[in-house]
Amino acid sequence: MRILPPSAATSSYSTLAAVFAEAAIIIPLESWITSIYFSNTDPFSPGEDKSIIVYLIIFCLAHLFQIILCWDALYHQNTIQILGFLFFTTAATAYAVFQGASITSNIAEGDARHDFFMDNPLLALNATKAGNLLYIPDSAQKAQMKAMLLAVPAIMAVFAVGYFAIFYNLYQEFGWKIYKKIGADPHMRYMYRLYQMFIMMIKLDVFFMFGFGIQFLVLIIQLHDPEFAITIAAIPVLMGILAMAIHGIRTENKIITISFMCGLMLANSYFAFKIFRIFTQPEKYQYTKKYLTFFALLSIIVVSVSLGITGLCYSNFGKGLKEHIARDLPSCQISSAQSNAEEGKK
Repeated sequence: MRILPPSAATSSYSTLAAVFAEAAIIIPLESWITSIYFSNTDPFSPGEDKSIIVYLIIFCLAHLFQIILCWDALYHQNTIQILGFLFFTTAATAYAVFQGASITSNIAEGDARHDFFMDNPLLALNATKAGNLLYIPDSAQKAQMKAMLLAVPAIMAVFAVGYFAIFYNLYQEFGWKIYKKIGADPHMRYMYRLYQMFIMMIKLDVFFMFGFGIQFLVLIIQLHDPEFAITIAAIPVLMGILAMAIHGIRTENKIITISFMCGLMLANSYFAFKIFRIFTQPEKYQYTKKYLTFFALLSIIVVSVSLGITGLCYSNFGKGLKEHIARDLPSCQISSAQSNAEEGKK
């Protein structure tokens, strides 16, 4: 089995190798940061900030997702998905900067709190615990932590610049495939690119919805909270809805597509509601306010773009694109697509 198609150029293999190299560097660094954090606090005890656990999970998932997204784009020679990969890489780098600045601030505040109580030992007896502050007594460990918090976003930024530099070559390489597949009709190529953008946004929706759900489950919701079971059940349901959306666009099924667009509007309402709850319940979100807000805002952006692109794809129904898309599907899916398309027109 080939990793990439026989027609893949050197730039494709270089990009895939760079993505694997980035993951091989960043994931151990994040694990090291977490190890130092665990050696200086107990995040599983009551009142402690558990967010560092989730950050490691999110970073690992992000880099695994980044590998899959990049490989899928290179294997199918999808220019639009390469753009999605670049957006995702930029967002992950911004998240790393945000994480590094926040943890560095926690360390500085932890040092200040420790120095204050060293000067005022009697006050320390009645002091309340501050779970989001991090005090590292070992100066070597502290220096390592600060260095890695700077290194992670810096390394990711260097790789991101490299990906952007390679993109032009990939664009030239993949553009010819679209021309051979769709032909010279500019309007048909425009519709096909919209379809590719839709598929790309669905993949981004999967990550951001799943990522927000994981953070919310681990950091906020308690096991006895009714919202815990609802959130657990909602994640696979959302994945199924996203899969149905792809089916609806491919078969030009209007009912499925309109239902999906309504679902996206509800998803944006959900994220907006969560942001409202974050700022109106400060005690519940005292250690997670910044991170959940950041991730929710990214989710709103991704879902809003998905909504707009889905609407544009819907406006292209009945204009001949379905036949071109069907060429990429297995024969069993083609017959199913034809029958479903007839149902969607009714």
